[in-house]
Amino acid sequence: MRDHARLIAQGRISRIELCGCDGVHLTIGAVTVRLPPGAFEDLFATVGEAMTALSLLAERPLGVLGKQ
Repeated sequence: MRDHARLIAQGRISRIELCGCDGVHLTIGAVTVRLPPGAFEDLFATVGEAMTALSLLAERPLGVLGKQ
């Protein structure tokens, strides 16, 4: 039986739900990852770092594996 989950955000390919078990459900396409809130926070801090790195790379592209 699935715990009640409340939708808190949704995009074109993803959705985020807060579960009755105090977990966060991150769904991307057909894959759902269930995370404790601390792990969810860490994941998105890491995604934020990656977005910053990608933005910087778009301004100054590097060669294969970061070699210029």
